Amino acid sequence: MSTNIVTIVHHRAKIRLGCEAHWTLGAWARDENGRPCDPLSSCARRWCARGSVAKMAYDLVGNKQAARRTANRMSMSLVPAAGGPPLLNEAPLDAGKT
Repeated sequence: MSTNIVTIVHHRAKIRLGCEAHWTLGAWARDENGRPCDPLSSCARRWCARGSVAKMAYDLVGNKQAARRTANRMSMSLVPAAGGPPLLNEAPLDAGKT
């Protein structure tokens, strides 16, 4: 996996999730009615962190299998802790604040 692809995917996913209207939790992606769906589906409108990485990889490479592999590798390198990206995504926004 090219470092350039990782950088581009990470940057695009970060921009997408910077808009609260495009972010979700409890599912990799949700459609316009809030129902869970595949993050690579054309129906997806909101994504979790990992779902957004998969979507941005797919938009870049155009191959679902390659996008999922890229997202898996990136997710584990971005959050190399037990639970990985799902744990980070599902944590309360005020976690760790005193």
